[in-house]
Amino acid sequence: MMNCILFYGDQAPSFRTVERWSKLFREGREEIEDEARPGRHITETTSENIKQIRLLIDDDPYLTIEELQEQTDLGYGTIHRIITSHLNLRKVIARYLPKDLTDFQRAERVRIRKENLSKFQQGAWRLCDIITGDESWFYHKQIGRKSSNAEWVRRGDLPPIVVRQSNNNETPHIHEPNMDDVFIQQFKAQVIKCVRSELVTPGVIHSEKLAKANMPPSAMANLPIAQSM
Repeated sequence: MMNCILFYGDQAPSFRTVERWSKLFREGREEIEDEARPGRHITETTSENIKQIRLLIDDDPYLTIEELQEQTDLGYGTIHRIITSHLNLRKVIARYLPKDLTDFQRAERVRIRKENLSKFQQGAWRLCDIITGDESWFYHKQIGRKSSNAEWVRRGDLPPIVVRQSNNNETPHIHEPNMDDVFIQQFKAQVIKCVRSELVTPGVIHSEKLAKANMPPSAMANLPIAQSM
């Protein structure tokens, strides 16, 4: 061992390595080259494999690493290294939207909000004059796990969008219609009636305003309009 250190210096193998080699040669080994080791070679990260992974992801960005393993016969670590280091991709979960608005609907919402903001800044409206509403969305069918919508995207890109919209024409319910539904409908009718029948103070300009973001155009005609004495 001392002769090995004197000859090789800092490049000399460790005592355990020399001991293992000595044991192998005493048992009859004659080759000095390393034997083939089990497992995959590091050269699996080749340009051909990178191209193969890129084409598979381009065809189906929802593929998991396990599914890529089955289609390419590459190791998990190799595929992960190709995706993150060479393709610069990351997997993100899609954003859910309750409704896919048209360009006209988006523009109309912006116009109404700018109009309301202008009236508020000019003093024509007060915060207490504006009644806002919101909606809840319920669906009959199971839309699946969010992880099933995870998609490979480039770093820095926005996550994809999935519209969770009911495909049936029925009114969505979280339960069968019962007396609670009847009470809610009657209560809503009473509230609307009270708002519309509010008395106007003499000599004072009075307005009733309803800002309903998701209200269809057909319902806008039934809203109370501004009145003055």
